[in-house]
Amino acid sequence: MRVLVMTVCLIQVLGSRVYAKECTLRDEEWIGHEYPSLKSWFNIYTSYKSYTPQCDDGFWAEGYTHAVVEMLSAHWKKLDDFERLARQDAAFRLFVLRHVDASADPDDLHKVLTNATRRCPREHRALCKSVANAVKAALKVSSE
Repeated sequence: MRVLVMTVCLIQVLGSRVYAKECTLRDEEWIGHEYPSLKSWFNIYTSYKSYTPQCDDGFWAEGYTHAVVEMLSAHWKKLDDFERLARQDAAFRLFVLRHVDASADPDDLHKVLTNATRRCPREHRALCKSVANAVKAALKVSSE
């Protein structure tokens, strides 16, 4: 029994080291290359796959939020691209929805809400509803 308990403890300790990666993206790389490249859903997805969850904190997370909200507010016509990626990778869908948050510009959030409620293509109703709910929650937090 002791051996079993010790084995489980060892697996937990070693396992946490395997998954607790640190962000390898240097500030200069984020500011000079990575963040400016987040101008399409494909580039956001590529960055997400390369650097999250370890780089999804602090100013990196704020950068992701800005990029996501920018895509949803100013580039709504690209929603098909987001839908395709979100269908392939449910975790990416959650990542995007999590970045529709109160740190975004309220004016941009209102644009996203308008897009999700008034400009939603019929085939994306479920996604639009999720986006609208995320915006409403973000606006509620920012008004408190």
